[in-house]
Amino acid sequence: MEIVKRRGQERWQHQLMRTALNETERLDVQKQQQGLNGEKLFEELVMRYVDHGSAYFDLRLTVFDKEFQIDCLIVMQDDIYIFEVKWSNYDIVVKDGRYYFSDTMNEITSYSLQKDRTPKLINEFLKKHQLNYTWHYYHVFINPEQQVYGVQQVDHCFHYYTAISLLRQTSAVPCFYPHDHLHDILIKEHIVKSRHEKDYSIEFKDCGKGVLCECGTRFLEKCSNRLYTCHCGKHYSADKYLKLAAAELELLFPDQPLNVRHMMIWTENSVSRKTVSRFLSKSYQKIGQKKGTHYKKLMQ
Repeated sequence: MEIVKRRGQERWQHQLMRTALNETERLDVQKQQQGLNGEKLFEELVMRYVDHGSAYFDLRLTVFDKEFQIDCLIVMQDDIYIFEVKWSNYDIVVKDGRYYFSDTMNEITSYSLQKDRTPKLINEFLKKHQLNYTWHYYHVFINPEQQVYGVQQVDHCFHYYTAISLLRQTSAVPCFYPHDHLHDILIKEHIVKSRHEKDYSIEFKDCGKGVLCECGTRFLEKCSNRLYTCHCGKHYSADKYLKLAAAELELLFPDQPLNVRHMMIWTENSVSRKTVSRFLSKSYQKIGQKKGTHYKKLMQ
């Protein structure tokens, strides 16, 4: 199984960890964090149970100026499988292809509208780019403790355990054809930043410093000059640590030059200036001299 596109860090994760938010902003960011946790749990299932296939996480695409997002797209047995991942703590009922809260039977309109809208846009996207694929669309309710009642086969709806079964069975047989053209289009058309994304202000001089672990919940701690760790159990070499630091600066402050000084401040002087300079010179293109020296990404 190949992970073609991994999930990137989100600006709002840094908002939560680095800035002082008001109550409304904090609740909004926490809601997004809950959804992200569900998507990460599904990503773990994909990595564990998919034997043959190519997976893309968090794709943002447009067709005819209409933007849509896909939590996970996997090419298995030469078909496209699209998964919309939901995490919630309340039980739901599926009836006639619509979604309802189990306690009140009020419709969850956002789920139902997405189920109507996204498949139409997927179909238009494939037609526009002349991609002749059979595709399958599913909702996955990933919280193992959540109950989903009334699901019929035509609903294309799974919970945690039935999703595992689908991934295992569908990925048991390898693809027969290459899918390079599909890959090129998905990567080319992916939008790095949604125009609908809320953008809270982050100021370099005021925000909290340090390098965030890929788990998104803790800052990395220095164990030695060559090793950085997180309480979640992940370990990072100094080179990987600096890659994360540089990526964060590029994500959060795209209009500011990437230089040794900013890297030193961001990593709270946990790496020597010589090591930072060597890393940037190796991984980026050096622009200018002396005080004006900064770095740009190398051309691929």
